[in-house]
This record gives sequence, structure tokens and C-alpha cells, in this order.
Amino acid sequence: MEKMFTTQYPDYAIAPGESWTEENELPEFNAVAKTTYTFVEKNNQGYKFNISGSVIDNEGKTVGETKGYTISDPKTLLTIYTQSETDLEVSGAKLKTSMELKKL
Repeated sequence: MEKMFTTQYPDYAIAPGESWTEENELPEFNAVAKTTYTFVEKNNQGYKFNISGSVIDNEGKTVGETKGYTISDPKTLLTIYTQSETDLEVSGAKLKTSMELKKL
């Protein structure tokens, strides 16, 4: 579950407008999360990345969608702020969540 709150950066330099995709298994949901990060800009808060993702079940069906953005510290690359909204369907139940994480 902790991988849902961290960003795995590519091992090569990226420029604004460039994207990469990360894939994480979610065994608690029998699914895989595919998240695409797009580098937007470096601003006074840090590096801003847009987030767009899908949750795909073990039958290949998309059961969830995530949209939002994250800001990473320019020195440590640790996430200092994230805001996202997720729609997810699990066992017939539809869930909608909004999340805001920030460094205290």
C-alpha cells in the first residue's frame, strides 16, 4: 500500500511535457495500478507532475481511474504535496475518493 504514496522516478533526465508510466501490483484488490506522470514545471514549491492512472483487475478490466498532481522537493525528490481524485469499483461497490497529502 505504501507504494501508492511514493513516486518511482525514471533513471534518465526528463523535461517539461515528458511523461513516464509506473506499474504497481495491488494484491489487496487483485489488480494493477498503472500511473502516468507528466512533468509540468519547476516552480517555487518544487517539481510539479500531473498524475493520470488506471486500476486494472486480473481479468484486464479497468475498474478505477485517478487524476491529480504531485509536487516533489527539488533537492530530495520526496513528495511534499499530492492532490488526487479516484473512482474505483470493488466487488460491485463504487467508491469515489479525494486525497490531499502534504508535508507537515
